[in-house]
Amino acid sequence: MSALSKLTLAPYQHLSPISEQVYTALKEAVLSGALPAGEHFTDTLVASHFSISRTPAREGLLRLEREGFLSSVSRKGFVVPDVRAQDARELYTVALALEPAAVRLAAQVRTEEDLARLKEILEQEDLSVAGAADTNFTFHIQLAQACGNQLLWDYIRQVREKMKLLHSFHDQAGSYPSTQAFLTRSKASHQQIYDAVAAGDGELAELYLRRHLLIAQEHFLHAVT
Repeated sequence: MSALSKLTLAPYQHLSPISEQVYTALKEAVLSGALPAGEHFTDTLVASHFSISRTPAREGLLRLEREGFLSSVSRKGFVVPDVRAQDARELYTVALALEPAAVRLAAQVRTEEDLARLKEILEQEDLSVAGAADTNFTFHIQLAQACGNQLLWDYIRQVREKMKLLHSFHDQAGSYPSTQAFLTRSKASHQQIYDAVAAGDGELAELYLRRHLLIAQEHFLHAVT
């Protein structure tokens, strides 16, 4: 039975048009691992499952393909891609180019509301493997949003979504066993970054974030290769 059978559009019915509901439901399923690497489906199957026409189903699928969350396969429709170590190297390279610039800017322009949101994320940070992945994603997205540059935030969000997909794939495969020590260190690193941003010290925030990303990259690549 296809993993698609577990999905429903009900949580996304506030979105319009229907193609946006399809896009969001499938994207979240790919990011969470509910649709695992190698899962095949067609626009006809998606349309039938969600009881919609093929047009919005195909529009949603093609958007996911453009963003790299699905790959098209001749005569087989679409497949959830297998994300490999090379993808990790490229993603971390881009993150290292974008996120330090964003955090330096965030230290200068962040609002009290930005700080409150970041502090709330830190206070709720879960040290379980699944929970840590979610809060790490949320922390970095919120941190980027605090820079006040919409275009920079959007690029970082796209990279972070791909990184979440990467981690989800290796979690599902059992090839990324994060240790408690690493998760504790990562949480402490988040706190250092937050403190520097709150203090308005862009140079220190950038230093802490760059070190945080390099350690995360090393840990991930060591685990999966």
